[in-house]
Amino acid sequence: PKKPKKNDCVYIYSDQELNKIIAGCDNLCVGNRSKLRSAIFGTPLFVRILISTGLRYLEVYNLTFDDFDLKNKILRVLDVKNKKYRFIPISFNLCKNVHRYWDFISKNALNMNNERNLFINLAGKRIGKDVIQKNIKKVINKLNIINPRRLQGSRVHDFRHTFAVRFFESLILKDLNPDSYMIVLMNYLGHGS
Repeated sequence: PKKPKKNDCVYIYSDQELNKIIAGCDNLCVGNRSKLRSAIFGTPLFVRILISTGLRYLEVYNLTFDDFDLKNKILRVLDVKNKKYRFIPISFNLCKNVHRYWDFISKNALNMNNERNLFINLAGKRIGKDVIQKNIKKVINKLNIINPRRLQGSRVHDFRHTFAVRFFESLILKDLNPDSYMIVLMNYLGHGS
């Protein structure tokens, strides 16, 4: 078997670490309005989507407001690898956070310019692809969450692995056979069959 590269070492966040990361991202928003002109206000929603859905970073970044069906709690996701849409359920709490974010953006963005991308700044322009990732990594590093196999901070992609592990843990707690649900998880995460 192929030996994993140093950067390929997976880290699974504990529930306590996930809660601290969410709180840390929420705290980015504390302060004056000028700070909110960047991706800082979008970062808490972005990290909540990553944690609660297991989506790839670019799948979250490419989301539009139109991808959310908040009434039916469904999210349409364009798979970055195979360019096909898949539909995944989302929680009531995530719907509430998306709605709150939309309210803030629609009231405070200076010019929306018919922008449909979810993550925009208050000037109405799409946030740079790496800006939110840098904010999340900054929070992870500030919390000193270290992947001992990499000897450095955990990766944003590790939220995806954490989601998959939590999925299997929930099946085991319900006394269900995880093997029977492998195809469900594969399709949910966009790996096909």
